Amino acid sequence: MPLPNIVAIGGEALKNVCLEGGYPKKCLVEVEALRYLEFNEDNHSKSGVHSIRSELQRVLVIGDYLSSNTSMQMNLLNQISEKLERFDLTVKPHPACPVEYEDYPKLKFTLSDRPISELAKKFDIAYTTNLTSAVLDAYSAGLKIISVLDPASLNLSPMRGISGIRFVSSSLDLHYALVEAQSLDYKDFKRVKFFYADPTLTRWRALLSNNRNNSHSNL
Repeated sequence: MPLPNIVAIGGEALKNVCLEGGYPKKCLVEVEALRYLEFNEDNHSKSGVHSIRSELQRVLVIGDYLSSNTSMQMNLLNQISEKLERFDLTVKPHPACPVEYEDYPKLKFTLSDRPISELAKKFDIAYTTNLTSAVLDAYSAGLKIISVLDPASLNLSPMRGISGIRFVSSSLDLHYALVEAQSLDYKDFKRVKFFYADPTLTRWRALLSNNRNNSHSNL
């Protein structure tokens, strides 16, 4: 099959997927993932930012664009509301699927419409659905990830297969996952470097410079 001469790859995970899919290694070129430059790991040290072993853990609940997924996600929290006294919940709904306080009267939470890149700096744990790509933002920002999985559906999460990600499908699973995440220290949390996020764009500059030089030599 015809292939481009160059395929720009924004991170190790995508690179591995392409190699497994049969792309020739010589055509894969590493470049910075422009959307995720804000999540450069050097700019998101957990020291002094998150309450790692404090009495209160801050949980960012990231909603889905499907109302059924968001409803399942919120209902699991609602079912264990009396066990969440050590967790401070902030819900960031998807714009297409608002969350209303009155729908979950037992649950104490705050609503926010701030960007995830801004919110992530203030949280310890992200609780997501298995469809949303926003989980990549939360993971890249260094949060511990818990993702709800409908047992009647396929796991389509981009984080599938990544160690340290907890998938839950019941309120009991969710409670155990939250307690486990609370006791997990960041220095013990091994994570994949999902994206190349050098803000100086070294890789992109090298790629564009090489192609410009090659174009001139062919004139």
